[in-house]
Amino acid sequence: MVYNGQTPPEPRVFDTSTGSFKTASLPAVPAGEELQTSQCVVTRDGGDLRVAYVVATQTPASGLAPLKNHKRAHLLTLDGAAPVASVDLPLSAEIRGSSSFGVPLLVREDAEGVRTEVLRPSDLTSSWARPGEPAWVSTPTALAIYQTENPAMVDIVDARSGKTIASAPIVEQLDSRKLLAFTDGFRVGNRIIRTSDGKTLPAVADTDFTGTEYELSQDFFLMEGSDLLQVYDINTGKPVLDRRGEDVGSLDLRGVKLFGDRLFLHSTSSAGVDTRTIIGLPSQAELATTWSAIPYADLEGWTLTSSNCLSAELVIEHCDDMKLVKDVDGRYPPFAEQ
Repeated sequence: MVYNGQTPPEPRVFDTSTGSFKTASLPAVPAGEELQTSQCVVTRDGGDLRVAYVVATQTPASGLAPLKNHKRAHLLTLDGAAPVASVDLPLSAEIRGSSSFGVPLLVREDAEGVRTEVLRPSDLTSSWARPGEPAWVSTPTALAIYQTENPAMVDIVDARSGKTIASAPIVEQLDSRKLLAFTDGFRVGNRIIRTSDGKTLPAVADTDFTGTEYELSQDFFLMEGSDLLQVYDINTGKPVLDRRGEDVGSLDLRGVKLFGDRLFLHSTSSAGVDTRTIIGLPSQAELATTWSAIPYADLEGWTLTSSNCLSAELVIEHCDDMKLVKDVDGRYPPFAEQ
């Protein structure tokens, strides 16, 4: 987030170890300087959460002394008011995205275009730099995708080290960046889909590039479209649920959500009757015929849920009333009761 010429609101960071929100305030602007813009991002140094600020200030002209611009990065813990590290930056440096492995910056260079630079979350020293801007960075998997001179290929970079680990056909990101789909960008046919640990997931011979949604949990992989509803056990590679064509159409599905070993189905009949069902996997047993909240993501002993996001597609961006629920015995509490 960029704030222009004002002190930004303090970022609230959820500490999973204590179950409470903590803050880290913007460091004081040096005497004689004026705040221009500020950015902040949350990162992690080992098991400790940190907040990094990139702050632009300006020393006004005075007499024969010209105006002077400054750009600095500051690193703060959630327990102390003073920065644990501060460094000067090029004036063009900007935070680009958030990560658990450092502070990613984009630095514009007049003669050489742009470069990516990642600062260490311990002391803001440079971890690695690379020419160009990533097409996207996947935080959970710590992968960065860079375009190459060949428009049909990309470099897949380990964003923790900056090392290129593979070159591959064009990549799509699926399911909140947990899945990567390797395609040639032109051919109509199968995607080759892999998880962050490199495991290849099943594909359907007649599945093309459009109209299919993908979701991944620890043990299961969902492919869902207007005439396709499949769930695979990613450990065995075998389907535990396989519905196609009219078998899917007759379900009148408005939304499907995979979380853990549960499948949430939201159906609406032609008469307007809503049905909400929770199916257990791999058994396909009906575990419940309603729900008070849908789990969306797990976060180190907590589960992010929404109680009112029951509309078509069940997309998190359409939801408000998001809550974090403490897990019980390592599981979302309602699952332990079913």
